[in-house]
Amino acid sequence: MSITPMSPDQAARGKVRTWVTSQWKLCPSRVNSQRKSTVWRWLEREAKYQDGARTAADNSKHTPGPSLVAASRLNGLAVTDRAGVPLGKCVEALIDLESAAISYIVVASRNSVGLDEELRGVARDSCNFGANAITFTLDAIAFGRIPLLADRNWPARL
Repeated sequence: MSITPMSPDQAARGKVRTWVTSQWKLCPSRVNSQRKSTVWRWLEREAKYQDGARTAADNSKHTPGPSLVAASRLNGLAVTDRAGVPLGKCVEALIDLESAAISYIVVASRNSVGLDEELRGVARDSCNFGANAITFTLDAIAFGRIPLLADRNWPARL
C-alpha cells in the first residue's frame, strides 16, 4: 500500500492523511466521524439496556420470588465444578421457546495443552446459576466426558 504525501492544507480540507513531525499519520475523515458518532449512540443505548437489566436484577433480590439476572449477563460468566475448580466460561445460552427456560449452555474451555478452545453443551439440569458464576453439579472429570460441540453446528437438544 502506498501513501501519497499531502500538504497540511490538503489534510485540513478533510483528507485522510496529515503531516505530523516528518511522518504520515492517519486521522479521521468526515466519514469516520459519522461512524464514530453512530458507534457512540449504539454504546449509549446498550448501556441504558444494561442499566435497566441491572436495576431489575437488584430489585428482584428484595422482592418475593426468584431472583432475576439478565440473559446477556450469562455470556462470559465463569463455569466451575461443584468443588469450585474453574472449567471455562459460558459463551451462549440456548432458550427453549415453548417454556422460555434455558435448554442448555455452551461452555468454552481450553484443551489439555491450553492452545485450542473446546466447546461443550451442558444441560440446564446440570447447572446452578449464581450472580457471578455457573456451577456444574458434577466434577471436572464428568465435565471432560461431555462430547465436544461441532463448530457452528450445535444440536437442537442435548
